Amino acid sequence: MPTNYTSLLGFALPTTGELTNTWGTVVNNSITELVEDSIAATATASVTAGDWTLSTTGAGVTNEARCAIIIPTGTPGVSRNVIAPSQSKAYVIINQSNAAIVFKGAATTGVTVASGDKALVAWSGTDFVRIDTTVGGSTTQVQYNDANTFAGSANFTFNSGTGAVTATSFSGSGASLTNLNANNVATGTLAVDRGGTGQVTYTNGQLLIGNTTGNTLTKATLTAGANVTVTNGTGSITLAAVASGSDTQVQFNDGGTAFGGDSGLTYNKTTNTLTVDGIPIGTGAGNISSNIAIGSSALDSNTTGIENVAIGRNSLTASTTTSYCTAVGFDALKSTTASFNTAFGNAAGFGITTGQSNTFVGAANGVASGVANYNTGVGAGCLFNVTNGANTALGFYTLNAAVNATYNTAVGYDALSDRTSDTNTSGFGNGTRVTGSNQVQLGDSATTTYTYGAVQNRSDARDKTDVRDTQLGLNFIAALRPVDYKWDYRDDYLPPRPDIQLPINGTPEEKAEYEAQMEAWRKTRDLALVNKDGSKKRSRYHHGLIAQEVKAVMQAQGVDFGGFQDHTVKGGEDVLSIGYAELIGPLIKAIQELKAEIDALKGA
Repeated sequence: MPTNYTSLLGFALPTTGELTNTWGTVVNNSITELVEDSIAATATASVTAGDWTLSTTGAGVTNEARCAIIIPTGTPGVSRNVIAPSQSKAYVIINQSNAAIVFKGAATTGVTVASGDKALVAWSGTDFVRIDTTVGGSTTQVQYNDANTFAGSANFTFNSGTGAVTATSFSGSGASLTNLNANNVATGTLAVDRGGTGQVTYTNGQLLIGNTTGNTLTKATLTAGANVTVTNGTGSITLAAVASGSDTQVQFNDGGTAFGGDSGLTYNKTTNTLTVDGIPIGTGAGNISSNIAIGSSALDSNTTGIENVAIGRNSLTASTTTSYCTAVGFDALKSTTASFNTAFGNAAGFGITTGQSNTFVGAANGVASGVANYNTGVGAGCLFNVTNGANTALGFYTLNAAVNATYNTAVGYDALSDRTSDTNTSGFGNGTRVTGSNQVQLGDSATTTYTYGAVQNRSDARDKTDVRDTQLGLNFIAALRPVDYKWDYRDDYLPPRPDIQLPINGTPEEKAEYEAQMEAWRKTRDLALVNKDGSKKRSRYHHGLIAQEVKAVMQAQGVDFGGFQDHTVKGGEDVLSIGYAELIGPLIKAIQELKAEIDALKGA
C-alpha cells in the first residue's frame, strides 16, 4: 500500500500494516527530519542576480519552502521578490541583502522587508502578512502592560516627527536621565543646586557670575576699561578697542593699562608699509609680496619688478621693472634699471643704470658703472669709475681708476688702482701695476716670485706653425753684452696714492675736488716723467742683459728676437723687457755651431 502525505508540509502518513521493516526509515526521513526543518531549518540564497523562488521538491523530502527561517543575501541594489507556496505557513525573514525584499506568493502582493530588517510573516489565507502585536489606545500613545495586554494613555505620548515625549509628571531620582532641555520648563525658577540659574528675568548685557555667598549666581554687567568700550545688546555684548593717537599709528601697551600711539610707529595698509622713526619697512612701490624694502625711498618707483631686496635710503630707488636685485646700503644701486645686480655698502653700485649681472661689495665701488655688465668688486672704492664690463677687483681701491677697462683682474690693496683703459690684465698683490694690456703682474718691485716647480711654457707642435731652424745662433749670442747691475726701478720713484678719503656722502663740489686730486695723482704715475736720483737704488748685483743693447744688436743684424718686448708697441707705457727663456733656443744653436767648428778643427 503506498504511503500518504500531509497536504501542507508533506509529512508521511503511514497506515497500519504498512512499511514492514522500513518504518524507521520513513519516520526519520519523512517525518522527524521534516518536522525539524519546519521548526528550525534555515534556507539561504543570494538575490544579487534576481528573484528567489523557494524550492518545493515533492512530499516527504527536504526543500526550501518547508524551512522555518529564510535569509536572502547578496548585493542586488534593487528590490527582489522571494516567492513561497501560497498556502498556510509561517516564516522568519532575515534580510541580509543590500536592498529590500518582498516576501510573497506567486500571485500575491506580499510583505516588504527592508535591508537589514527582520520580520515574522504568515499566510493569511489570501497573502503573506507581517505578524504584529495589536496595540492599545490611539496614535502617539506610548504602550504599557495593562493586565498583560498592551494599552495607551493620553497622559503619556511620543511624537516621532519631533522626538517629543509628553507626560503629566515624572517621579524617581532621574539618575539615568541625560540631555534634558531646561528650556522646556514652562514656569518657575530652577535652583542653582538643581542645575538652574536661580534667576527669572535679565536686562541686556547681564552675565551670571559665581558667588560663594550661598553658592549662588549673581547678575552683573561688564564695565568699560581704558581704551575699551562695552555695548550691551539684545542677547549680545560687543567689546571694542578704542585706538589712541592719530590715523595709521600702531598701537602699543602704554603703561600697562591702555593703548598708546606715536608718530614714530605707523602702518599704511594701502602700501603695506610699516614706518619706524621715519624708516619705512615693506614691499616698496607696487606692493609686490616677493620684494623687501627698508629705508626712505628704497624701491619706491617699482611697478612690476619682483624678488628684489632694497635696504637703505635710496637703494634701488630708480628701479621700475627691475627684478632679482639686492641692494644693501645708502644709495646702493640707486640708479639701476636693470636686473641681476647685487650691491652691499654705502653707494655700492651707485652709478649702474642699464648694466646687469654686477656684484659690488664695499663702500663707493661701482659708482660710475652706468651700462657696465658682469663686473665683480669687493672692497671699498674698487672699480669706482668703471664703465665697461667683465672686470674683477678684490681689495681696497683695486682698479679704482679703470674707466674703459675690460676683462681685468686685480687682487690686493691698491692693485692696478692707477690703470684706466687696459684690457685683459691681471695684477696680484699689494700695489701691483702693469704697463699695458694683456699683462699679468705678480707683486710690485719689492716682490720675489717663488714656485715649487719650474714654470712651464707651452711647446706643443700642434700649437705652432711656420716652424724653422732658428736664425739666431752664435753671431747673435756673441754680440750680446752680459752685464752685472743693481736695480733702480722707476716704479719706486712714483708717488703713492694721496691719503685722502672719498667723500661718499659729500657735496658735488667735494666729490669733484676729490676726483681732481686723484686725476692729478694718476698723471704723475707716468714712468716717462720719472727723474731718478739714485735714492731707490738696491744694494745687490743681478746678472742679465740691457734691453736697449739687445734692440741695437737686433737692428744691426737685421733679426727679430721674440724675447724683446717694447710695451709702447701695443699702447703700453715706455718700458722695455726681456723674456730670458727665449734665449735658450739661440744659446743651443750657438753651442751647436761651436761644436761644429770644434769638430772641424779636430778633423783638420
